[in-house]
Amino acid sequence: MGTSKSSAQYGQAYGTSGPYVKDLIPPNVGSGPHRKNVQARTLGVWIALALTALGIFFQDYVDIGTKYRAAALGLIFPGTGYLASANVLGGILFARTWASIPLALFAQWFGAGAILFPLLVWCLSILGAYFTIGDTVWENSSYWAPGILVTAFLYANVSSRAERNRGYKTRMARNEFILRQAAETDRLVAAASKKEEDEELSIESLRKLQFLFDQAFQSLDDWSGFTIVDQYQTAALRYQIYQMMFVLGLYQSTYALNAHGYVNQAFQRVIERSLTQKVLNFWKWERLTGKFSLDWDPVKKDNIMVTGFLLQGVMLYTANTGDMRYTTPGSLVFNINDNNT
Repeated sequence: MGTSKSSAQYGQAYGTSGPYVKDLIPPNVGSGPHRKNVQARTLGVWIALALTALGIFFQDYVDIGTKYRAAALGLIFPGTGYLASANVLGGILFARTWASIPLALFAQWFGAGAILFPLLVWCLSILGAYFTIGDTVWENSSYWAPGILVTAFLYANVSSRAERNRGYKTRMARNEFILRQAAETDRLVAAASKKEEDEELSIESLRKLQFLFDQAFQSLDDWSGFTIVDQYQTAALRYQIYQMMFVLGLYQSTYALNAHGYVNQAFQRVIERSLTQKVLNFWKWERLTGKFSLDWDPVKKDNIMVTGFLLQGVMLYTANTGDMRYTTPGSLVFNINDNNT
């Protein structure tokens, strides 16, 4: 794809200069070292599991019986143990295992990384293979299982390479669009901007701001006015609260620079609400089902959707007010459980 006029005017889509370079999609998206490390670690674990399964299946030092051989084969991938039975029941359970995997992956996605559900399907298939197998084992299953796994990996590799190529072209097209659209947006905003003396909030905006203040001063156990669906996806309470912080920060820094008492109190109340158990209790379950960990500290690792958003809100408050209360140790207590931990 050639460089468009907007690229030449406002900076190359993959350059390091230009007024809109920070808005562009960088070239290393989806191909950074973290992704490669995760893939390499996953591949290593899977190879180790497959070799362990085949080692147990083929060993002849100890007669472990058909049940344990079938269960061992199930370590290669979910449902593999059913191949060893080579009977109708095994075939039905193999199909049901793979039919349940999309549901398990959906539960994992909805639970924001709850890997417990796919692992549960896998473990149940191993247990099912143990009870399904008869007195004989289909020996060829030990060749079909790794063959299917290798074929799946090869297909995934080819497919992902093609997807990366498509993503590269899409990224170029979108970056070209971003350059054009950002410049056009700036032009339209500049043309529609009011004179400084006319920059006042409309009655409609003031009414919405009034509603925000009413919510801010509600009791912390009063959630009227909030949308409560679930606490794992984008309808979660935390995102509504963080947006309240951003609106208050923008209002105070742009329209009410000298208004502190009432506005500051509202901001503090919103920050305090963001730390309550109803907002943060989800993290306990994400850690349990996703990391199998009892360490529920949301600041340590893997929780940028709390720490990142909250940090922006707290820093807006600090910058607007000069109040340094949230820069001292212990000023932000995350209430995950009833005992405030």
